[in-house]
Amino acid sequence: MGKSYRLPNGFGSTYKLSGNRRRPWVAAKTFGWDRNGRQIKKIIGYAENKKDALQILTTYNNNPLSSADLLLLTFELAYEKWMHEIETGKIQMSESNKKAYKSAFKNCQSLHKIRINDLKTSNVQEAIDECKLGYASKRYIKLLASKLNKYCKVQLDMNNIRDFAMGLILGNYEKSNIHIPFSHQEIVILWQNLTLEYIDSIIVSIYTGVRPSELLKIELDKINIDEKYFIEGIKTKAGIDRPIPIHKDIEPIIRKKLETNKKYLFEKDGKKINYRYYLDKFKEILKKLLMDHLPHDGRHTLAPEFDNINANEVCVKIILGHKIDDITKGVYTHKLISQLVETINQINYIDDYKIDYSAYLKSC
Repeated sequence: MGKSYRLPNGFGSTYKLSGNRRRPWVAAKTFGWDRNGRQIKKIIGYAENKKDALQILTTYNNNPLSSADLLLLTFELAYEKWMHEIETGKIQMSESNKKAYKSAFKNCQSLHKIRINDLKTSNVQEAIDECKLGYASKRYIKLLASKLNKYCKVQLDMNNIRDFAMGLILGNYEKSNIHIPFSHQEIVILWQNLTLEYIDSIIVSIYTGVRPSELLKIELDKINIDEKYFIEGIKTKAGIDRPIPIHKDIEPIIRKKLETNKKYLFEKDGKKINYRYYLDKFKEILKKLLMDHLPHDGRHTLAPEFDNINANEVCVKIILGHKIDDITKGVYTHKLISQLVETINQINYIDDYKIDYSAYLKSC
């Protein structure tokens, strides 16, 4: 047997639990003594062997996080901490894998500011679906989520967090993952089937350009129907609390929704719709209409339409939530909102088709 060395004072201790356990080794530290002189110990983490348990202690001692810190820990901060241990050699990884994970992190920006304690599989699934790159890029987003989930649980002792990497779907390897705009003909077909469940949500996404995550968070009390806009935006600093104009074609849908006592524009059984559930319903309904699209395709339908009509660049940036240097953050005048409404109403997806709202208004 190799010689056993005494650990430095204050470093912590390791010991093995009895029974058949997947991670039997415990890494623990003493944080003081009670009034009876007994040690107050905290378990820092669990490991498969003593060597890994010692590594957990070393990592903790180099950069301990308080309970308050862990509550505020975001996906971005967890990644930076994990990558620091890779860069310093505490976690071994090949250069090629390191480069791939760094790229994956850049490809899932919607996750960066979400706290680890709040992160769900649906958030990661949306990031994968939103990624415009190929299968390999999506796969590394999934792998990154899995690595960070394990790192937070094992190394940071966040044992109560969800397994936000479980059940993620990448799609078919051969299938193109490039977003495809809805054609004008397809949009007319959507209008013709307006009474089908969730068709109204798809139409609203096409006419507003909001991301699916934004669409599902639109609250009725943030809609100003008189001035024909609502407030939304969650992805970037440029996209927070931005006004989104209401196109005249979707105004009857919005007005009808406002007559309800619901909290959200689109909800299920009185609750906000989960993105994963919405994705399944989206695919289900479009399959019936012989269409092949992703939820983000609504946003990617509106953007090129602005180019076709040479729309005001500032208005387009506000509507799509892009960064603007020309406007003081959060300051949107009545005149500017009127310009946004005027800009969006220049979009004509349906040519001379006359929308019949009657059946929809009766069904709601």
